[in-house]
Amino acid sequence: MAFDGAAQSPLVWADLRGYARNAPFFSRTTDAWRRRGATDAVRTDLSALPVLDPALDPDLIIAHSSRAGSTLLARLATAEEGSILVSEPRILLRLLEHHLAGMLDAPIGPVLQAVVRLQGRRRPDAQRYVLKLNSQATRFLPQIRRAFPRTPILWLQRRPVEVVGSNLGRPAAGCPKRPEHIADWVVRRVALAFLGATAFVDRDMQILDYRDLREPDWPGLAAVLGMDLTSVTLARMQDVARLDARTGIPFMPHDRAPVPLAVQSIVRETLDPMYEALRVRRAA
Repeated sequence: MAFDGAAQSPLVWADLRGYARNAPFFSRTTDAWRRRGATDAVRTDLSALPVLDPALDPDLIIAHSSRAGSTLLARLATAEEGSILVSEPRILLRLLEHHLAGMLDAPIGPVLQAVVRLQGRRRPDAQRYVLKLNSQATRFLPQIRRAFPRTPILWLQRRPVEVVGSNLGRPAAGCPKRPEHIADWVVRRVALAFLGATAFVDRDMQILDYRDLREPDWPGLAAVLGMDLTSVTLARMQDVARLDARTGIPFMPHDRAPVPLAVQSIVRETLDPMYEALRVRRAA
């Protein structure tokens, strides 16, 4: 399912049965569908969104800043047999941005509920549904909380200079081409995610740090993720932790190019205080 806000019939439906659903990013599933030249897409308006019964809400929603380790976290959170992962479906961010611009011809809450439930509609053998948001959706956490008041939300963070350094080394899609503009774009992108998490004062939001994934207390981590730590699940989580979450090859820490001193100074003054505030909230 996709959303084309500029079209008269903005919802685009496609049959994705037979395609892998637990890819690191949901866009890879839809891209695979496009590469096969499928032509069975159907367009409708928002009124075509069905009301699912039972509701099938997510069991966990993951929010994060870009390059904080959310792909690894999502894989760990779905290590239990029968888990479904829907990772960064573009439709959610597009719907929320369209609503923010006052251009969505429907209440955002029911639309979010219907889309999220459809994205993760459980197979007969599925027991658990984890939704990982796009990092830029963090600023919409209040709307997501209102749509899913009982679903735990987990914020994953990492030391800001590491996040910024990773983004500078491999900029995300949409990054400007001119080198002098890249650092400003990256810091702004990371800041939006941290601002959204810091402003989202929700007593039920759990907070994790990337270090919790690389030096895990397995029982504690499983408890935060709402998982039963059986011997089988523990073995699967340990296997996941040994591999690079994006490539599937054994994980090896690697050095990155140093972050320019001027950027480090901006990070210390703007992002570090939000990181620390969230860390303190976690410990409270």
